[in-house]
Amino acid sequence: MGYKYLKGIHDLKEAVVAKNYLDEKELRAMAQLVSGYLDFAERQAEREQTMTMKDWAEHLDRILTMSGEQLLQGNGSVSHQQAVDKATNEYKKYKACTISDVEADYLNSIKMLEQKTDNK
Repeated sequence: MGYKYLKGIHDLKEAVVAKNYLDEKELRAMAQLVSGYLDFAERQAEREQTMTMKDWAEHLDRILTMSGEQLLQGNGSVSHQQAVDKATNEYKKYKACTISDVEADYLNSIKMLEQKTDNK
């Protein structure tokens, strides 16, 4: 499991969002599934077709099954707290391997000074 969020501000709040561990291909697949699901929902609304939450869940399961995805049975085996703890630990590993904004600014300042010195 590796933290993959690369743009913008990197904070623990973002680390616990599951989609931040997906690669580009997985994110694209998820977006396609969501798009198909929302298209179906829009079509049902246009037809004024009433659906219960159970109907929606069953339809989503059918979409996922037809797409070759594996369905989660029950609640799974990992609690929310276990997932948050895992994400927190992964985030700490990630932060240990990256430099802070202050360190980046310091390195940029040194680079600028070196360039000024080289130009003289």
